[in-house]
Order: sequence, then C-alpha cells, then structure tokens
Amino acid sequence: MYHIVIFCGGTGSIALQKGFAELFGNKCIQFHFVINAYDNGLSTGECRKVFLGKVPGPSDLRKNQLTQYEIKYAEELKNPQSVQSRLYDFMMLRLSAVSCLAYYEKAARIISEQEYLEPSAIDWLQELLRYFFFDGDKPRDSVRGVTFDNFSLSNIFYASAAAINGFSLSKAGTQIASFLSIKDNVILISDISLFLHARTESGFVIEDEKDIICWNNPEDKIAEIFLTDISGKEYMPETGEGNEQHNVKELINHADMLIFSSGTQWSSLIPTYMHKGFREAIGQSKASKYLIMNNAEDGDMYGVSADRLCEILQRYLDLDTFTIIMNNHAPEMLNTLSGPYKAVYGNLSSCGDKKHNPFKLVLAIMEDFYGKDILQKKHYMFDLDGTLWDSSEGEAGNETGIENLSLFPGCIVSGNSYEHLKKILAEKCRQERDIAVYCDYGNTFFMRKSCDKIYRLTELFDMEEDVCQLINGQPEYNGKCRMRGRGGVLTIKPLADRESHIKKINELLSRFHGKYTAKTAGNTSIDITDSNFSKAVMAVIIAEKENMSLADILFVGNEVHSGSEAGMEESGIRALQVNDIYECNVFLKVLHKIKN
Repeated sequence: MYHIVIFCGGTGSIALQKGFAELFGNKCIQFHFVINAYDNGLSTGECRKVFLGKVPGPSDLRKNQLTQYEIKYAEELKNPQSVQSRLYDFMMLRLSAVSCLAYYEKAARIISEQEYLEPSAIDWLQELLRYFFFDGDKPRDSVRGVTFDNFSLSNIFYASAAAINGFSLSKAGTQIASFLSIKDNVILISDISLFLHARTESGFVIEDEKDIICWNNPEDKIAEIFLTDISGKEYMPETGEGNEQHNVKELINHADMLIFSSGTQWSSLIPTYMHKGFREAIGQSKASKYLIMNNAEDGDMYGVSADRLCEILQRYLDLDTFTIIMNNHAPEMLNTLSGPYKAVYGNLSSCGDKKHNPFKLVLAIMEDFYGKDILQKKHYMFDLDGTLWDSSEGEAGNETGIENLSLFPGCIVSGNSYEHLKKILAEKCRQERDIAVYCDYGNTFFMRKSCDKIYRLTELFDMEEDVCQLINGQPEYNGKCRMRGRGGVLTIKPLADRESHIKKINELLSRFHGKYTAKTAGNTSIDITDSNFSKAVMAVIIAEKENMSLADILFVGNEVHSGSEAGMEESGIRALQVNDIYECNVFLKVLHKIKN
C-alpha cells in the first residue's frame, strides 16, 4: 500500500484529498496530513486565550479531520437524516450569544439534543464544554472577555480536550478521531503552543497570525516569519517536538510520496517547513516529492510570482529534488517558471477558478509518479498472486482483487499452477472478456474462455526424474511434493521456515552441478526449477510467440526486485514493482484514466 504524506494548512489540500478519494477510493492508499497549530484567528484565537496561551490553535486540525470525515462518509452525507449527516452538521456548528453564560447554556442544550449519539459520547461532549467555561465550580476568569460571535463549537471541544490532556492538541486529535470514527492521521509538526509573527521587507513586525493572512501589501512584502512561546521569547522547535502520538520523521522516511499542498504560504505552510531538522528529513527521504503551485495570489504573498516563491521556499526545501505542479489556467505570474526546476504543466482548473480541479490535479501527480513511458506501453503482462489477487487480504482485499481482475489490460504471466489460475478466474473475474494466461512461470498457456485447451510453450526446462526421486526420498518432504507444468516445476507445500528448507534443498540439488535451484513461491511453498527457468525468460519467449517488441512491454509484479520476477528488466522488458494488490489497484486506475 502506498504511503503518502501531505503537508498542508486548513483548506488548501481539500482538492488533493477529494481528488485522491475520487480516483482511488478510501482503501488503497494510506495518508497522513502534517500541519502546524499556530493559527490564532477568530474563535481559534479566543480558545487559546481562554487557556492562557497554553493550547495550540485547533482550527486546522479540526478542518482536516472533518474533511476526512466528509470523504469517508460521502455516501451517507447525501442523506441529511443519516447519523453521519447529523453529526457532521453538529461538528460544523457556529453559535452566537450575548455572553459566555448564554453561549454555554445554548451549547449544552444543543449537545443534549443529539439523541443519535451514545449517552457516554454526549456526557463527554458536555464535560468538554463545561471544562472550557468553568474551573471546577467557578466560571473561568479568562472566558469572561471572550466575544461569542459566530463561534465554532468544535473548537471548544478540541481546545478543552487538549487542555485536559496536558495541553496536548495531538492527544485531543486522537480522541476526536475516535469519536468521529476516522483515522488518526492528521499530524502536528510539533505539539507545542507557539505564536506566529512576521517581519516585512521594511522591518515592520506583524504580531498576529490572523494579520499575516490578510497582509495584502505588495509594496512591503513579508520577508520572514518567526515563532515565540507564551512568554514572548523567540523559539524554533524540532520537527516532531512534543508530539508523543506520532513520529513525524518516521512518517516522512517511510513515505512513497511527499506532497506539499497549495495554500497560504507564510501563515500556514512555511511555519511547518521551517522546523529544525525538517529540510534534512525531507532531503533524506527517497519518496517522490511534489510541490503544488497556488492557483491564485494569497494575501500573505500578494505580488509574489512562482519564481519568487520558489526562491523563498529554497530556504526550507531543496526544490532541486521536487517536481512542481503548475496550472496553465492560473494567473500568468503563477503559471510560469523560469528557474531550473522540474515542472509539470496541465490545465488543472477552469480559467479564473481559484481552486484546482481535484481529479485533474491528482491525475497530473500520478501520471508523473509512474512516468509516461510506463503508462504508454503497448503491451502489459501482470503477475497474479500478490499483484492482481491475494486471497489472504480478507474482505477488503477480495473487493480490490476483483476490481483488479476487471481492470487489468494484457495477459497474466504467473508462477502459479494451471489449477489455481483456472479457479481464480472462474470465481473472481466478473468481466466476460477473454484473457490470455501463462501459468507455471509462463510455460503453460490457456485462454480463459477455453481453459481446457492447454498448450506448452517449450520443453527446454523439463526436469529430470532423478530430481523428483531425490526430494521425495527425504522424509520431511515425502507426500508434500507435486510436479506441475508438465514436468517443469516441482512444488513443495505447505512449509514453514522456508529459508532453512531452501538452504537444505539447494544443498541436495548441488549434485546436479547448478542445473536446478529452489526458491520461495507464494506464501507457503517452495518451487524447484531449472536454474535458467524464470518468468523473465518466459516473458521473452511469450513476446516472441505474440510478436511483441520487448521495448513495448511492461511487466507488473510484486517480486520485480527479488524473487521469481528478478531479471525482467535485464531481459529488455520494463518492469514495475507493486508491493501488493492495493498498489496494483492504484496503478490500474491511473492507467485506465490515461488510456481512456
């Protein structure tokens, strides 16, 4: 399964999140969204004041978690009477009141009316509400000066949960993710309460984050930003500092793709990038890295071109290792780059639209991720087990595997037996199209619609009878061996601790002077074959049989780098490693969209 980390603010990544969901659903990619919590405007800022500056700003955490909720329950939200719709509307509530007591009483009444919630959930929400307004039995002094006008009720839940948990907004996010039944995948770059300030080119200091957002001054642009703690002392935290819930650097290190979202740069995004150790963590990651250029000017970077923005971001990120996603329909100053950057251009929105088209944006990223060479091959060969299909993946895997079998183009080249392929295709492949199948490492051929007609491609790799007698003569393997592929593959199953068995079997086979070898196959088996017999060799023979140019073929499998598919690229056939059926599903959906 692909692991994608998106660095974002509150709303700038909505197109990304919805685009990935639209293209791939919610099962085949694992996402994490890394944000900072230095926002300080409107009700967020008031929440921070109530807890004397000790609580980080909750609004970006709230916005991203509710976006994830919206995506997960998209179907349920179409029904305004569903539990999911009612909870979503409740979490989006903004209330106004003439006093703190009036707000408390109104909010408490509304919480008690959410009868679709479990009583324990209602009690918990009431507890969070009360903790915000009261210190024990007495009203908090800090809440008296708050203006409750269009005030987010959810921000109160987040702020109180953080305060109760030792002022940890990350722990609050974990609790609310559980309450919403969504993944706990919105991650704080640091879980410390800090305050954002900016300094302009003239030296003027903008004291508050909410004023940075709407600076709108091209004559005196923002030159830098900095953070201070609640005492007013300047402080720059380490990446992941204070966040006991999640290891940010580990997420970055294990990612397959890092995406830097569009959004307000100085107020929302750069505060994440400037953390100590962040540039180094990004630089050490082997993930593909993408920066999405904004569609429109924001107030904090009014008058700043794409080239100038890249110059600024170079302070925090090595853009030489990035691909920058550019929208042809953005304003001219944001749709051209003259610097030495790798950029991908596309029509990613309607002309004049400030928001990216979610589908087009994500497809542009994924097309670059795989590369046009891979997506434009004429012929495709696919492995079966662990690539198109995996019986060990349960209900979600069954659904994904069935979808893979309906989407894949080309033929199957599998190490599995004829009986296994015939059974899977009969039971799981819903499409009525005929499929060319090469099983037993590619040497046994049949067509799905005439599966009883079996053809053998070559006798070059037939096994000597002495090999079968030798292995069957070992007590631990007797009764577990089966010859298949009409004499080309000797399979031993089931076996545990296969590595030690392979070592022993290869020692036994040494008397044949390297002609035969043992290797793992599937989840429990060992296959013995001619040492020169492999999927790569058979793929070349298949290509000759079908009159395919090797340069026009892509092989997709889960053992390209090691195992039965190793050597594919050395044979002249391009190969794509997918680590499981979910990665294969993502590739197939991208391929399907590009081809159609």
